Amino acid sequence: MRDRFLYARLAAGNIHKNGRLYYPYLLTVVCTVAAHFILSALSSEPDLPERVRYAYLQTYVTMGEVLVTLFAVVFLFYTNSFLMKRRKKEIALYRVLGMGRRNLAAMLGMETLYLAVAGLAGGLLTGALFKKLAGMLLYRLMGLSFYESSPFRPESVWPTAAVFCVILALGFWHNLRQTARCSPVELLRESGAGEREPKTRWFLALLGVAALGGGYGIALCTHSIMEAFLLYFVAVLLVAVGTYCLFTAGSIAALKLLRRNKRFYYRPGPFIGVSGMLYRMKRNAVGLANICILSTMVLVMVSGTLALYAGTGEIVARRYPRQLLLEAAWTPGSGAAFSPGALEETVAAAVESEGYAVEEAGSVWQMTLYGRREEGGIRIPENGGLELGAVQVTLLSERELCESAGVAPGLAEGEAYALGAAGSGGKIQLSFDGGGGVSFTLRDLPEALRAQMPEPVWSMVMDQAVLVVPDRAALEAVAAALAGAYPDEDPQAPVWRCTMDTSAPDGGTAGVRGAILDAVAPETGEGGPLQFLTVRDREEQERDLYAMNGGFFFLGVFLGVLFLMAAVLIIYYKQVSEGYEDRGNYQMMRKVGLSRKQIRRAVNGQVLTVFFLPLLVAAAHVALDFRLMAILLLLFEMENTMTLLCCTAAVLAGFAVVYALVYRMTARAYYRIVSK
Repeated sequence: MRDRFLYARLAAGNIHKNGRLYYPYLLTVVCTVAAHFILSALSSEPDLPERVRYAYLQTYVTMGEVLVTLFAVVFLFYTNSFLMKRRKKEIALYRVLGMGRRNLAAMLGMETLYLAVAGLAGGLLTGALFKKLAGMLLYRLMGLSFYESSPFRPESVWPTAAVFCVILALGFWHNLRQTARCSPVELLRESGAGEREPKTRWFLALLGVAALGGGYGIALCTHSIMEAFLLYFVAVLLVAVGTYCLFTAGSIAALKLLRRNKRFYYRPGPFIGVSGMLYRMKRNAVGLANICILSTMVLVMVSGTLALYAGTGEIVARRYPRQLLLEAAWTPGSGAAFSPGALEETVAAAVESEGYAVEEAGSVWQMTLYGRREEGGIRIPENGGLELGAVQVTLLSERELCESAGVAPGLAEGEAYALGAAGSGGKIQLSFDGGGGVSFTLRDLPEALRAQMPEPVWSMVMDQAVLVVPDRAALEAVAAALAGAYPDEDPQAPVWRCTMDTSAPDGGTAGVRGAILDAVAPETGEGGPLQFLTVRDREEQERDLYAMNGGFFFLGVFLGVLFLMAAVLIIYYKQVSEGYEDRGNYQMMRKVGLSRKQIRRAVNGQVLTVFFLPLLVAAAHVALDFRLMAILLLLFEMENTMTLLCCTAAVLAGFAVVYALVYRMTARAYYRIVSK
């Protein structure tokens, strides 16, 4: 009578017999399912408030969900290849015993079903258990109020289940295709095939040096933020290619050089370690490069996002030196005069209506234009001039800066202080494609005014050219010349920028902000003298900035943990598979008189090399990427390099500790296998 449960029992027995390989793989499925479920559940929370900070939340978790899906596809297929390589001999024996392709498909299908059921059930349960913890951490970092919803809503369960069912089904199809198309003899030959001694491929080594040099060159020679933003992923690709090439070609050359040193090589420990690694280096090199790149990704993501989050308070203090930031622009041609003094009185009355008073205030007039460099000055094209390599030209009024600094004005008509790309000495011409322009004689900015420069001027993506002109009239002259050159464009007016402290306590400035907007609303309507008036509350802006940077930090840590898990599993599978391959060689060594102590010493030397070479190279990548990462963080106005340095050092130290613990566990597993 036909046994209806034969394949089910065979599949369960196969998983149990190969538990050293399957249980870590199952743990990986559980962890990736849990990670995907947590992000899916957080992205589908019902009734999220329609606020900027909650929009950040949905953006980050949705982005993380996509990245985890891509990670799961690549990594589960990668680890699946380790499993099938170890099982080819077993599958060949099944084929020899008469198992056909349909029977093999039934057995592998049951194995996949067991893994899918256990992985999904365990992952969803783990995700439900840790969802609240992850949500509380994310909400805490983003400064949001946390509320708990049902852990198993269909909106989050079914997408996760569907994604991983598809991934595991594709893995099953790939396994079946790899095993069913080969004869038993071919499977046995593949499972027992060793590596031939690899040749030293100088072309590949030179390509690796060139690629790595190109990536490092971009990191060391990039100066502008826009260049860093556009070239960063090019540098990452070059470094990844260089890492793979040098691990593959350079490591072989190094091992052959060690083998030529007879004093070093012909000793039990070096002989076993060098010869064993040399004959498997083609496969080893790819694994080591994967570990190195994953380690680099963990270090860069976690240290960068940690530095950004740690520097948020400093960014807020620099961007908003006082409680409120007001910006207003006069409407050209409205016929109504714009009086900053009258506006300040209106604002002060609005503050008093809330029961508070204005304690300190400072203002400045400014204009912002965009152009391109040319000999003798900057050309301001039509339609704004926002293009690659553009220069941001910021014009400020000296009169208000001198009032804040308590010094006398020093500029005459037609003169300007210069900073940044504006240069110094001589003259600068602001010319227009439509004809005409404005020129200034340049002078160096006095130190007394340097401290009064508005910080956001320096927090932009492109090169800066700052011109401090005598007064508002000089700014209006530039605006008039611009309007004459481009009559079809909307006229541009100088912007009045005012920072203000009030007696309102923490939490009270939101009401003050609303009162100011209500009081000035009649002047910003149709026919009013103001194009616009914006009022930014430092407390609200700080909450929004912490929400944005806190979400980045959570995503960096979340993905960093996943990539760390991937690196650990690659190391584990690599050592286990090599342990089985080396067991016969070590048994032979025992028969010819090698002691267990000598075996352990040889094992430790080999595993140390396998482990810590990727870590050292990853640390070198991070060190050379540090400058480029610091430039990129300027996109978020993170300018404190020391904070980034401390965060990078702390993350590297913590990662090294985890790495050392993994080394101890892997070395023991490897030794247990080879010493049986």
